Amino acid sequence: MSRPSLAPQRREQILDAFEACVGELGLAGSSLAQVARRSGMATSHVSHYFGSRAGLVDALVTRLEERYAAAFDAAVGRDLGSVPLEEQLDFLLSDAFNDPASGVVFREIVAHSARDEHAREALARVYRRFDDTLRRSLAVHLPHLDAEAAATFAHAAICLAEHTALLVRLGRPEAAARGRAAARRLLACISSEDAP
Repeated sequence: MSRPSLAPQRREQILDAFEACVGELGLAGSSLAQVARRSGMATSHVSHYFGSRAGLVDALVTRLEERYAAAFDAAVGRDLGSVPLEEQLDFLLSDAFNDPASGVVFREIVAHSARDEHAREALARVYRRFDDTLRRSLAVHLPHLDAEAAATFAHAAICLAEHTALLVRLGRPEAAARGRAAARRLLACISSEDAP
């Protein structure tokens, strides 16, 4: 009888170590040797499970894409009408979604996406998913809203969430409350039956 493969656990262990290295040292400063030391494995094991540094970066990009998508889907709920829009916006602007440790890694991947098509495509999928989910949720909660107004609001909400997270990371903690207040004001504007 053969033993179960440890590959999934080893891959997660290595990805955890790589994510921690990227958070501390940046993407450019995270070598396979550092990842190996942090994971408690030999560099050859890291190469065995991911092939190369590029394979490790691709796996981290995929992990972040899945993490953000799962967190957003959990906050919105399976039934788009079950979670009030205010709570969905609060989640986008919360520490649960924009925690500082993941935020540093995410920003490193954003910078990397300027040179890497896989990272760029993964980030685009994440943003399209947020945009599409917000639009569909708006259609459920505010059926009077036309498609263009919903698209504009979804875009504004995503931009507000990203910029608010950046300001908080830059040492402006009051930006979190202001971001939530701004999102609620925008929502109040479009919630009116008379909204343009």
